[in-house]
Formats: sequence, structure tokens, C-alpha cells
Amino acid sequence: MAADLVLILGAGASVPYGFPTGNELKNWICDMWAYRDRATATYDLNVNPNPDRPTRIYHALRAIGHSPEDVANVGKQLSESKLPSIDRLVFHRGEEIAQTARMLISALLLDCESADALRNPRANGDWFSLLWANLTAGKKRVDDVDLQRLAIFTFNYERSVEQLFLSACMATYGVPEEVAAKFVAKIRIEHLYGITTQLHAIHDEGTDFDCDRSQLHVAVERAQKEIWLIDDERKQQETAFADLRIAIERASLVTFLGYGFDEVNDEKLGVRDVVTEVNRFNIELAEMRERVPKRQVWLQDDTISWRPTAEDLAKLPKLKQLPRFQATTLGMSVREVAAAQARMTTDTGRKRGQVEFLGKNCLDALREWGTFDVLRA
Repeated sequence: MAADLVLILGAGASVPYGFPTGNELKNWICDMWAYRDRATATYDLNVNPNPDRPTRIYHALRAIGHSPEDVANVGKQLSESKLPSIDRLVFHRGEEIAQTARMLISALLLDCESADALRNPRANGDWFSLLWANLTAGKKRVDDVDLQRLAIFTFNYERSVEQLFLSACMATYGVPEEVAAKFVAKIRIEHLYGITTQLHAIHDEGTDFDCDRSQLHVAVERAQKEIWLIDDERKQQETAFADLRIAIERASLVTFLGYGFDEVNDEKLGVRDVVTEVNRFNIELAEMRERVPKRQVWLQDDTISWRPTAEDLAKLPKLKQLPRFQATTLGMSVREVAAAQARMTTDTGRKRGQVEFLGKNCLDALREWGTFDVLRA
């Protein structure tokens, strides 16, 4: 069954829950060189109960066999390259640094996990609360919640969305974790570039959210084969993007939250291809209608008209409808937004097939659009 609403999440969508933007993550990786003295710091909770982030990361990666020198060097190379992201550096340097980069990203994101940040009622820009309120409105029992109308595709490796659904379900309906886990497992959530590690509540081999930081290395080790970078060629990635393009074509509304419109990702999304294909199909369908034999039809005023019969028209394919596209662009310049518009869609002269941009945070944009109304219809 096609989802009415497709959410496509970028790093900005997770910022209200304690996770970094893409640029902040880049800076954290660069910090591993700046704070390379932490590589040999003692990590003893009895001595230092609250070590800083670089110390925790060096300790976790060292515990699973990653050389502190290699970790620091990734930060040094990224800093000196002046490139906008670790993905771009790996694109140029390949496997020379790719494996260390993957582990470094996993460690940093797993270290960000905070159950308190997720449940904080004062979190600035908490858009998930709006989603949950609309998804569960009028649904007395957890089994009444219609999950078929929603599909979530995320460029993020972290598990905040799954954990938000899990904890919200348990608290809202008073159900145990195993019941909530089955509920979450039914939601269509696809990580386009993989996930740090699955949630233990949903997958036995996964890791608990907000794990004990002294055991961070265990979670990171499990993430070793779970994530991949933008230039990796993997069948899982190809399948995920193919599924997304199908979901986009069948949706009535596609909304980008916190997405940065990277050129490579834009091409893989194929939104422009979907718009072009649907418009081409509808043009061809209009031409097919013109070729349908016209027959003599008596009208109510006793005049004669020549037109195809309803039976003949019923044999033709149905007109395809393009979804509406919405996107937050907080922090993007006018030029960057124009470039994204050019890459994403064609100039059809119609509202459908065009992206409605709003330079606001996710929550404010969703409220202005009324995006989640579609889940109540």
C-alpha cells in the first residue's frame, strides 16, 4: 500500500534531540586532531566520571583496535582539506581512511544519544510531538493507529526516530516494551545509508539507546558493518533509493526535513526523474485519448456529439498525479535554494512537481504547511 506522506530526513531533523548538523559533525571530527592529547587520557569513571567527548571517542575506538594516530589523522586531513564533509574526503581518499571514518562517525553519533534529550518537553523545534499527536489522534488503542499512511526515509545513521516512536508508544498507550517494539517494527523507516546499530528492543543483536558510555566501544563495534558513506557502492543502498523513488511517485505529499540538498544525494533521489516521467506519461496519455475512436452520442438536448464512449476511455491507463513537495531550507542561501530547485524538479509551470521551500526549522515549517493533516484525513 502506498504511503500518503513520505518524510525524508536530513541531519537538521535530529538537531532538536541532541544530534549535530552535518557541519557540526565535520567540526567534531576535525576536533579529534585538535584534541589528540586525549588519545592517551585515562578513562576511569571512578577517577574521571565525566570525560569530554574526544576522550570517550578515543577510548572507545582504541578498545576495538583502531589506532589513535589513525583517528587523529582523519581529523587532521579533514581539517586541512577544507572540504565540507567527511564524505567528500573519503570520495577522494577512498579506503585509505574510509573504515576509520565510519567508526569515528558511529562513535560520535552513539555518544550523542540521550534519553533525556528525547523526552525533554521544552526541546526547541520538537517536530516529532506534532507528528505523534496527529498520527494517534482519536486512536484509543495502539492497534487502531494507521501506519500505512506514513513512510520515513532518513539520511541519518542514528536511531532517534525509532526510539522516539518506541518511548512515545509505551507512554501513550501504557504498553510494555515488547508490544511497543512490535508497533515500531511495522512503521516503514528506511535508513538510506545504513544505521549505527539496531535498537536492542526491536532486534536482539542491537544495542540499547543511550548506552552506558563506559561500554561505548561495544556499540561501536556492532556498527562496523552497518553504515556506509555517500560514495560507497552497496546493493542495500541501491535498493533503498529505488524504494524511495517508488514511494515518492505514489505519495500525495513528500516533505524534506533538515535535508541539505547535497548534489550527489539529489541525483540518487531522482525526484526530477519522477516528475519528468509522470509528466511524460500524462502527455502520452492525452495523446492516446485523442486517438480513441469517436462514436456518435446523443445528448440530452437531442443533439449529436462525436466522442469516445465511457467504455473505451475505461480501457486507458489512469492519469498519474504528482505529489506536492515541501522542504525546509534553514541556513541555506538564496543561491543554494535556487540550485536545489533546479536539481530537484523541472519547470512544469504547475504547483505540483515544484518544491515549496521554507527557511524555517522543521516544527515551524510543518505547522505552517499543515503537513500532518494528511494523517488525519
